[in-house]
Amino acid sequence: ALIPQLADTVRFAVLVGGFQPMDPGMAAKLNTRGGGGGAPGSKMKVRSLHVHGVNDAMVSRARAEELMSSFEDAELFEHGGGHGVPTGADFRARLKAFILGE
Repeated sequence: ALIPQLADTVRFAVLVGGFQPMDPGMAAKLNTRGGGGGAPGSKMKVRSLHVHGVNDAMVSRARAEELMSSFEDAELFEHGGGHGVPTGADFRARLKAFILGE
């Protein structure tokens, strides 16, 4: 893991408006360590929920999907808003189910 102490304790990640790092050095670390010190191209072994707004003017869906590809078990929640945390009941229910592992 990028932070070795977290490798065995992080059970999931929720990323809102997330994208691959723009810094080439940091992106290389993310893409070669796989979150577990793995071989180049290995994926992070943590469940992830990626939240993306269809009207996000800052992060395209392609950039969000690029980040998703770094995770072994990635899920996408797409909402009708922009670059922010959705507040609707559908998102709250999905987030709760994701955290509980349902």
